[in-house]
Amino acid sequence: MTEQQQTPEADIIGSVGDGVISVDDKQRIVGFNAAAEQLFGYCAEEILGRALSVLLPPWAREDHEHIHVPRFEREQTREREMGPRSGLRGYRKDGTEFPAEVTISHTRSTSTAVLTAVVRDITDRQAASIELEGRNHFVNAVLETVGALVVVLDARGRIELFNRACETLTGRRSSEVIGTPVWMLVPPDERSRLRAAFEPLDRVVARQRNHFSTIDGTPRLIEWTNTTLRSPEGCIEHIIATGIDIT
Repeated sequence: MTEQQQTPEADIIGSVGDGVISVDDKQRIVGFNAAAEQLFGYCAEEILGRALSVLLPPWAREDHEHIHVPRFEREQTREREMGPRSGLRGYRKDGTEFPAEVTISHTRSTSTAVLTAVVRDITDRQAASIELEGRNHFVNAVLETVGALVVVLDARGRIELFNRACETLTGRRSSEVIGTPVWMLVPPDERSRLRAAFEPLDRVVARQRNHFSTIDGTPRLIEWTNTTLRSPEGCIEHIIATGIDIT
């Protein structure tokens, strides 16, 4: 793998699942483990001694060589992690790119290596994140367009979601009530009873009726259906309340 091939450290690096690449003070590759070979499509023999920039897309090489690496070499930090938000991409031997998560650290040894990068292909993770984001957009769109009132609360009774139907009924914007205890939106004479239900929250009634106050103080009688979302340990984490104005 490198000039340290026979050391116990090299054996460990060679067996890890993430790509591990070491470079010298000229940004030449001096270490390339088996996972890096699989990730980039190069065997160690053909990549050792070449510039690290060959593993980056052509459009990213100049900034990497002249800005990012020199800046990190000057910093006092031992390690830096560059995640999905950095837009970092790897460049394989066949010319394909992949989104990467990279942790760069200063190498403390007597070898020629000065920096070590641990590289992980996050294609699957990024795809799952995009899919989840799409689902969330879909769910939010549905919640915003349904005619029923929908309120999502955390275990402390604070509002996390307040859909458009709620805004229309109460005259309050969602941005104004997010984080507000739900009992602040009911008439004063009902607040203590509703607040007590969350101190502590050990169970939630499936159906209930209470008033919602509009922004001008007008009470509207709402019939709520409540659903709980629980943690793996069985603790209530969220309450989804859907309501109908039966005033």
